[in-house]
Amino acid sequence: MPKTTKADFAKFEGYVNKWVQRLGLYGWEWQCRHRRLEKSYYAGTTYHSVDRYAVVNLNTAWNEKPTDAQLERTALHEVVEAGLLGRLRDLAENRGFTQDEYDSETHRVVRILENLMLRED
Repeated sequence: MPKTTKADFAKFEGYVNKWVQRLGLYGWEWQCRHRRLEKSYYAGTTYHSVDRYAVVNLNTAWNEKPTDAQLERTALHEVVEAGLLGRLRDLAENRGFTQDEYDSETHRVVRILENLMLRED
């Protein structure tokens, strides 16, 4: 089974930072780690949406040698899952949230997507 290298991890970490910046997730603390994950995921993230803290783990074992495009797509996936949608997931699992909390979080995600999609480069 191919292993991700230190160079792959450095690229992955750079892509995580790129997408954190591009999505404007400035209020989050992000940490990246390079370690073997129990499941065969390319990466996995643990996060706390209230404290806005996320640890993004790049799996050392992949089924193939990762390309730069795969590393970037994986980084983007993890950033979106935690930083963009994590709070909505927490609210859905909690079932004790208010409609105002749900509406507020939904609009936060919409504003981020608006800023991303309508940004002039």
